[in-house]
Amino acid sequence: MNNEIPKLTNIGMLQARTYDDFSFSKYSPPEILLSHAVNDKKKLNIYSLGVLMWEISNDGFEPFPESNAVQLAINIIKGVRESPVSGTPLKFVDLYSECWDHHPDVRPDCAKIIEKLKNISLSDSYDKRKIENTAGPRIDVPKPSKNLDLDSACALDYEVLFRQQKLKVEFINHFALNRGRKLNGLDFCRGVGIILRDDGHPKISKMASSSPVIYLPLNHESSWMELTKSSLFEIKNENKMGSKYDDVRIHIPISTVQYDAKPTEEFIQNIKSALNISSESERRNALEKWFNHYGNYVVKKVTLGGAITIRDWSKVSDENKSYLKSCIQWAIDFGKGRSSEIFEDASLDRLPKLETSVEIETIGDLYNWFKSLYNSKFAEIISYEEFIPSYKLLPEDLQQLLFKITGSKPFETSQKNLIPNISSQYDKQDILKWIILNPPLSLYLSDWIHNNQLQRGVILQQSSQKHGKKAAFKFLKEPKITKIGKVTVLLTQSQTIQDDYLLENGIILKKDDGLGLKLDKIPFADHSSILNYPLEDFKHTENQPSKSIYCQIIVQMAKISFNLADIKPLQDFSDTVNNTLQSNEPYKNLCKVFGDDYGHLLPRTFTLGGILSKKYKSYTNTILPQRFEYNINNLQTPQNIIKNLTEWNKEFQHIDTSFFFNDSGDLVYRDDIGHWLKDLTNKQSDWKVISSEDWVPLYRILKKTRSEIDDIFNNFQIVFNGEETLQEDGQTTVIIKFPGSLVDDKYHCFGAIVKRNEEGNWVKIPKLSVLFDYQNQDGCVAYIYNNENYDICLKKSDTRLLWFVLADPKGYCSNKNRNVKVVHGNTNIVRARSEISLKSKNLSQNCVLVTSIDSKNNSSFYNIKLKAWTKTKILLELTKDQIKVDSQSIDDGFDDIGSDNEVDDFDSDKMEQSTREAAVLNWCIIYTDGKMISETDESLKYPWSVFGNNLDVNTEILGQDEIDIYEQPSRMSLEDAMKQHNEQNGNRLEAWKTFVHFAREGNHIAKYWVGYYLQHDILTAFKPFKRKFCEEVVDEFAEGTDNYLLAAMKLYKQSADSGYPEAQLNYGFSLYNGIGINQDRKEALRYFKLAAKNNDPTAMYNLGVGLLLSENEVDGKKWIIEAARYGQLKAVEFCINNGINY
Repeated sequence: MNNEIPKLTNIGMLQARTYDDFSFSKYSPPEILLSHAVNDKKKLNIYSLGVLMWEISNDGFEPFPESNAVQLAINIIKGVRESPVSGTPLKFVDLYSECWDHHPDVRPDCAKIIEKLKNISLSDSYDKRKIENTAGPRIDVPKPSKNLDLDSACALDYEVLFRQQKLKVEFINHFALNRGRKLNGLDFCRGVGIILRDDGHPKISKMASSSPVIYLPLNHESSWMELTKSSLFEIKNENKMGSKYDDVRIHIPISTVQYDAKPTEEFIQNIKSALNISSESERRNALEKWFNHYGNYVVKKVTLGGAITIRDWSKVSDENKSYLKSCIQWAIDFGKGRSSEIFEDASLDRLPKLETSVEIETIGDLYNWFKSLYNSKFAEIISYEEFIPSYKLLPEDLQQLLFKITGSKPFETSQKNLIPNISSQYDKQDILKWIILNPPLSLYLSDWIHNNQLQRGVILQQSSQKHGKKAAFKFLKEPKITKIGKVTVLLTQSQTIQDDYLLENGIILKKDDGLGLKLDKIPFADHSSILNYPLEDFKHTENQPSKSIYCQIIVQMAKISFNLADIKPLQDFSDTVNNTLQSNEPYKNLCKVFGDDYGHLLPRTFTLGGILSKKYKSYTNTILPQRFEYNINNLQTPQNIIKNLTEWNKEFQHIDTSFFFNDSGDLVYRDDIGHWLKDLTNKQSDWKVISSEDWVPLYRILKKTRSEIDDIFNNFQIVFNGEETLQEDGQTTVIIKFPGSLVDDKYHCFGAIVKRNEEGNWVKIPKLSVLFDYQNQDGCVAYIYNNENYDICLKKSDTRLLWFVLADPKGYCSNKNRNVKVVHGNTNIVRARSEISLKSKNLSQNCVLVTSIDSKNNSSFYNIKLKAWTKTKILLELTKDQIKVDSQSIDDGFDDIGSDNEVDDFDSDKMEQSTREAAVLNWCIIYTDGKMISETDESLKYPWSVFGNNLDVNTEILGQDEIDIYEQPSRMSLEDAMKQHNEQNGNRLEAWKTFVHFAREGNHIAKYWVGYYLQHDILTAFKPFKRKFCEEVVDEFAEGTDNYLLAAMKLYKQSADSGYPEAQLNYGFSLYNGIGINQDRKEALRYFKLAAKNNDPTAMYNLGVGLLLSENEVDGKKWIIEAARYGQLKAVEFCINNGINY
């Protein structure tokens, strides 16, 4: 349903295809088979839906299970459909008959189907005995629809049916049903020659029950060796069998295939020719050669599906066998669509190797294998149901002649049911029954996760905790499971109302929790008034005394604990948070996202079991806590609990222990506690979470986004900026209205007056200062001051006031300049002339220093001069001067911004006192990264330097010998630096300086070389070089790590993503081998391909090798040949060794 409108998505196999990629299925409508033009593609899916509806009525079995594909296509074109199943509601039969009607116009749309489904009555059902079936036992041929010309409809398309015949042949060849078999240990191998014709009719039968089975060996006897008795010649079966008698096979049967066909003339003629050889020894040798060529046996019937082989079963521990049970059960449930995947990244290293048709290394690999198998994406022969000696295909006279020559006797019956790699004596068990025999606790993890909504965050609402509406994450690996089996009987009185809440909701807080004990400061829980439901008010309940008494029976059956690193956010959750961060009120909107949809918190450890509880009010003396603990397996535990409860009932008159409520709200009487305990013990899948601990804020699992969230909401940001025009010449007072409300009035405003120069560019007007006052959450007033020795009249036509606000981003926060890094602070000015030192990190020529003076004495002006700077320090010189102030009054429109500080409200005594207060220097360092100010009007672009001073090379530099060598101008070009690196005696230290210089300007080639030097630690050979310079570069380009190799990988990725092929090759190589980064071979191949498309020969070769190892032989060889043509040595060697002409 989409906005309450029913929709039917395309059924993949039935989408309208081009003629060349046509493929037939039992769900294909006749117009596809007839290659008619399709005007309404929705009608194709409606037809398919009709067939699926019939399939639902037939308990999920496919239509026409035994029909030949070609004949079925003809029948569908003629109007043949499956006949109704007895017991199906008649209106349901009418509905799916309309859906699969021969004429598309008759088929209803989704809305009509939904409407008719709602009105179906179960009282009137189809009864096959009462309805005459004129179309045979399985099919119903409806009357032709209007405007249908059956003569033209039956004009078969040769090419279409030829393709179907070709598909049948491909099926026969894929499973080698037309080839004989030779004995090879405890299995067959295929013969070389084709012994059966491929025009036979494979009979495919879907198995009614496809429950997996497990074959457990019992002894060393094997019917495979008995096959030698049915052979005309001695079979040399030298393959050692003893090593396989301890193997286990798990079979997932899907269908059986029976293939009957005539022998090829070639086979008959070759045997006949051998029989005509006159020499007895030569004749025998020729016969033996031909039967070895074609195979001594012919398979008549096989079972298709998937098989898992486990070697050395007796050596597998009971613990790992239990773990295998859980993995198999999870995979079956996922493969059949009964549950979502869990723990897909968990390694299977603890288990012996699972041998299947593909490599199985993780639980996720096992899931995908089962899913592909149940979706019929692959199958293999897993057992031989019927087979005969190949000589039985020969005419009778040739068979008798063979017996006479070889002295053999006829083989009377077909052997049946041979399991590859399994001896004849085995214990065959339904795998589901095998699993539930002594089931491990891990088997129920999927139930616990889904039933207790563990993949959703927690919201601490009033009175009780709830989960978010949507799942936010998944568990990549299984948790640590601890079995407990303890019953606690508790009578206690809480100290505070907050303690009540924690006890009732099973919340356990530890001092070392990521959350700590600050329940009143849960991230993104500030805007509780905007949510659909109020949150618990921890701020006021922490110290309020409690009058509640609790009596509880707590059954702790097991504890599960997840590693935070194994919790991965779902893509929808990540996308929602990232999109919300881009809004202009990110904090408020994130409060909605977490509070409404996903939850605020994540506990990582859960105690499972059950709880009975009852709450009482106390108005008398405090009850001291009483506690008793029992073993759940002790038969006396129920009686002991009842005894404790009865005594409390007598001791405390206001406490009634005759009944309790369980965690579902159901009533449980005291005398029934024994039955409740028994049910709880036996129904492991129903265990509930009774307590949670190890809490962290939910947003902390967003590894890429959490640092951005911390940076945004834990520091002042440039929340918005603006531009004001003057309304009249000489105006010195401007009222500023903000685009949205701030969270409070504790913010800083910075401004500048600009005008156009002769070139038409906007430049800052010197000797002017902008001060801000009357600040509230919605706006402020800007005052323009000028030095008394510098007289200027501002013209409204070419003057602008630019401003920006540095504030707490929890209010309105525009996303235009949010990524601009800022450092800010303030300091008191105590003398008329003073030097002030400002400290920061990683200062560079891309930084701009912006200052403003906050002073109640409006009769003074400060000249601020940037004297010098280093990478970590700025030195300012401040000189006080006198200014003249325009006495222009504030515009009446000031009322519009809702100020709480009107001019008339100021006390004159306070104003006089403020003139004696020291002025405050507010400063802000903007790390521009070479970017301009982002404005709504893209035609107006201003550099950040209009607000202050660039840190440029002309500024005096402090402590020359301590200055970072990279701040000095580069002495060579980037190309020259690469040449110096490649020369035998090149100046690599100077090359390194150049690479760093250009990398700071954003050059992606230079970034690669900086990463290359860091990875290979090239500079340690230079004595003049100081290790701190490397450390500063690492801190600058890979903030948050002190690992050179990890920093190199970050730089490689930046360069690779910008299109530099050498970086793509090196980063791909690191990903493929897990060098300095987590191994990800799929992602490595992507980077190899990017570099290969940029004509890098080594990347071509690496891509080819990776594809070959991924069983993509065609593309793999193509790329290796391409690399060889470029002269790549390993590629040339590969082509020569494999006889490939390049």
